Amino acid sequence: MTKDSCVVGKNMSSAPVSRSFGATPRLHPRPAYPTWTEVLKVQLKAVLLESAFWGTLAAYALQPFYLLCVSFLKGLGLSDAATFAALVSISHSVLYLSINIPFGMMDYYGYFQERKLYRNESSLKPNKKLIIETIVGAIVNQFIAFPAVSYYAYPGFLYFGLKPLDSTLPSVVEVFYTMICGHVFNDIFFYLTHRMFHSKALYFLHKQHHSYGGTMAIACEHANPFESLIANVIPTVGGVTFFGCHSPLCVIIWTLIRVQQTCFAHSGYVFNNHLLDTLGLAHSEEVIFHDHHHSSNQGNFGCLFMDYIFGTMDHFAANGSFEGYMAKSGAKKRVNGGSSTDSRRVTRSHTKTRAR
Repeated sequence: MTKDSCVVGKNMSSAPVSRSFGATPRLHPRPAYPTWTEVLKVQLKAVLLESAFWGTLAAYALQPFYLLCVSFLKGLGLSDAATFAALVSISHSVLYLSINIPFGMMDYYGYFQERKLYRNESSLKPNKKLIIETIVGAIVNQFIAFPAVSYYAYPGFLYFGLKPLDSTLPSVVEVFYTMICGHVFNDIFFYLTHRMFHSKALYFLHKQHHSYGGTMAIACEHANPFESLIANVIPTVGGVTFFGCHSPLCVIIWTLIRVQQTCFAHSGYVFNNHLLDTLGLAHSEEVIFHDHHHSSNQGNFGCLFMDYIFGTMDHFAANGSFEGYMAKSGAKKRVNGGSSTDSRRVTRSHTKTRAR
């Protein structure tokens, strides 16, 4: 075992994992929160770069291909609702697999483990049965649930002003604004609904998602169907449905943006100080913030901005916020001075041992 691995185990041994829950997790005395300028910086990066910029760029880059797909599917005789459902479901599945297969290989073969937040065998590392259950659920979601929801929700999109499927995008400003609407709406309503499902009356519905003490990317959509509809689907599509330019392509692109973000947020891989994160594609703050939510199950119900406003990040703040959580997990030390080769060797060794 490497020296870094020993440090990780030592760091986490004094940080007990709590499986408790509560919609108002407070400590007394209250810990010092990050400054409002730090919070605002993270929020602006998330809204303007990670969502609005990349969403707008993707929409314009994919518009020719999108219109070609619409023409092809309608040429096959599909209705508008079926065409919309096919486009949403297929694009969702392609992106979901494109992200989760690499993350799964990283977990299995031990690549980039110097970037992985700590997972112990007893409470934070998922077992084989849970992973298989999650994969089966993902197959059902990708090929049955999402197509059905998209198909039957299409009249609702039309009611709120969705434009024809073959309509072209409006101005860059309108598309950019639409992506901002999607992000802000999701931040607000995901926080509120997620916190609601942490109440004692509703936690039995949310408990499935917390089967993962330490999350992995495929766990992002592992949830009770009712909770998934209320706390995931509606917050995701609400902003681009009720506000913005009402472009079908914007609805699809924004959905894909959220899929990418939530897969990374559940991955446990922190690519801070990396080009991917500088470009707004690795979401390191979201990874750390949400990983703490799963490992401790105390606060951090949404994004940093919302938990800061409502005062529900006491445990995260008491643990030193971003820097403190990384230090306790051992990830900060490994990123700054650990050996990725040694890390991969240790993980492969553990994998082989478990296989025997």
